[in-house]
Amino acid sequence: MTVLIVDDQINVVSGIYFGVNWERAGVTKVLKAYTVSDAKEILSTQIVDIVLCDIEMPVENGLMLLRWIRKTHLQTECIILTSHADFLYAKEAMQLQSFDYILQPARYEELENSLLKAREKILQKRASSTLSSYGQLLFEERGHVLQALLREIFHSKTPDTAKLASYFDKFGIPITRETPTHIIMIKFFESEGRLRSWKEDLLLYAVCNILSELFEACDESVLAIRFTADEIIFLLYSPNGSKPSDELLCSQLRQFQSSMTRYFELKTACYFSADIMLNQLPEQLRKIRRAIQNNVAQNSGIFPLAEGNGNPRAPYPNEEWAGSLGTENPKQIFRNLRSRLDELEDRLDAEGLKRFYHDFMQALSNIADANSLTLSDIFDKPDLRELSLSAYRSVEEMRGLIDYAKQFFEAHLASVSDRKRQINKIVQYIRSHISEDIRRSDISNAVYLSPNYISRLFHSEMNISLKDYILTEKMNLARSLLQTTGLPISVIAVKVGYTNFSYFSQVYKRVIGNSPVAERCKDTPVSS
Repeated sequence: MTVLIVDDQINVVSGIYFGVNWERAGVTKVLKAYTVSDAKEILSTQIVDIVLCDIEMPVENGLMLLRWIRKTHLQTECIILTSHADFLYAKEAMQLQSFDYILQPARYEELENSLLKAREKILQKRASSTLSSYGQLLFEERGHVLQALLREIFHSKTPDTAKLASYFDKFGIPITRETPTHIIMIKFFESEGRLRSWKEDLLLYAVCNILSELFEACDESVLAIRFTADEIIFLLYSPNGSKPSDELLCSQLRQFQSSMTRYFELKTACYFSADIMLNQLPEQLRKIRRAIQNNVAQNSGIFPLAEGNGNPRAPYPNEEWAGSLGTENPKQIFRNLRSRLDELEDRLDAEGLKRFYHDFMQALSNIADANSLTLSDIFDKPDLRELSLSAYRSVEEMRGLIDYAKQFFEAHLASVSDRKRQINKIVQYIRSHISEDIRRSDISNAVYLSPNYISRLFHSEMNISLKDYILTEKMNLARSLLQTTGLPISVIAVKVGYTNFSYFSQVYKRVIGNSPVAERCKDTPVSS
């Protein structure tokens, strides 16, 4: 079950995100949006079951989003949140078939109960729809029917394994409620866009073929479903009732990983359970999910599911630095935090990384206060706000958050002399390459500063954008050459980086105020 939180206030989104017990509410995925526009983009590209939406937002409000959802016929339940007990709001929300209308501030338990009721309604609608169409789809859509059944089993606390076993029998799959079965979860890690380049069904087909071939040699069969965009679940079973050893499973999965790396350049982690019966599938899947969440370092490998909760990591150490930072040199602080994260990486589980994240945000808040800044000043764009709210998901994202904070404060705290020195280097580069098509990335490579920092620095110190400054410098040089030399105008255009004479003339007139020809006529050129 996927939920989308929509609110323009970061603290409200963060409070709901961390305060609600999503597992109790039956929610497996939580998305966030800070504007109605962002929410529409998410709803247009992803399946969202429930939307938690604030009414009072700038530009477009929550009721406008709800109207859009109904107009586009999305099968999404909406829970409206508002801090004003306005009858007209409530009336319109109900007319738009809002599932619930909750006054803020609301207890998290109230939100969880509303989510549970919405989830129950969705599952009932799906069950009714699925049952009415099973007969028609039974053999035409065998794969899709099985995937729907398995997803239902995996998400249910009291799975109807008898129904699942009966469908296995109808499809000729020899899995009964007494058949020993392993769950194998393949987790793919995104690498340079390679995972996104695969069509969903094609990747499932390729992976299924590889695993089927590997386990067929061991008299084992596989049944696969695409669980999420980057996860595939396999049920491994033996038609003759034999039980493969963990060593054999590890050996075959290592061959699978080698094939995925060699031929598809995809990094994977493989998790598998002990042999279980059908009624144990949901419990074992939850353990695998916890093991995946605890792999915050995103290590590739083979991970047999341990006894207990699948979490062998050491407890997160009691950090004492979070509350004491703020007066030291921020550069050194962030270097130390990055080193501390690298040091802890192999010992952190999901809970440990969350605690590190909270300690880091506490430290960052102290540093911001000491420099008369707010967190909103630091994370002033939607993608940066998202980074600040979700970096606890993996060590790599946490590193990205630390690196961004370090870069931000390096830019903010650069001394006046440093800024002037950096500006002088940028200006020198521009003047010495004035006849070229100067790009921000070229300057960045030459002066060893990030492109974004260069833009911010230049606008702050010179009160002009980098692009406009380069343009002005080129046109001023052209003007000087027109007034003091007899060079043809076409040659002067080339000398300031323009090969198209007509375009050069247009730009010159826009910047200087008259055409190059008129400029040339104002003064008698000097012979050269």
